[in-house]
Amino acid sequence: MDFGGREAIEDALKAVATQLEIRGQGHFELVVIGGAALIVLGLLDRPTRDVDVLAVGEADDDGGVVFVKSDPLPDALSDAAAAAARDFGLEPSWLNSGPADLLDHGLPPGFFGRMTSVRYGPRLVVHVPAREDLVPLKVYAAADSGVGRHTGDLAALA
Repeated sequence: MDFGGREAIEDALKAVATQLEIRGQGHFELVVIGGAALIVLGLLDRPTRDVDVLAVGEADDDGGVVFVKSDPLPDALSDAAAAAARDFGLEPSWLNSGPADLLDHGLPPGFFGRMTSVRYGPRLVVHVPAREDLVPLKVYAAADSGVGRHTGDLAALA
């Protein structure tokens, strides 16, 4: 099943946050990229099948957050996403760490400082990169897969 738009994506993320709260399982900060990020920012209006997690935040020694590769997703987060998938009729892998290897190649300087953050309750924060950082990620995706939805997304971003 595809997400029909921003509201559907946000409903699924709220459901994950609710599951984390009910289960008393941790606090998670995610960096989301791809079509879902573009939709959440209001830069794109098209269906998407998934929410791509690039990185997961971990507390550092100074009380801040450092973002690390999201592969694999933490068990508590995967379990909460699986419950949301059942509740919303989503694919089991709707929340996935597919693009996590991009961290191995490096990100644009200042990437993490330009993100927009959305809090979905006390246990889930989703960070979405700025448009200027999503464009090179889409170029990379388009180069990897050829003409298709990624090139369409780039055209929509003008």
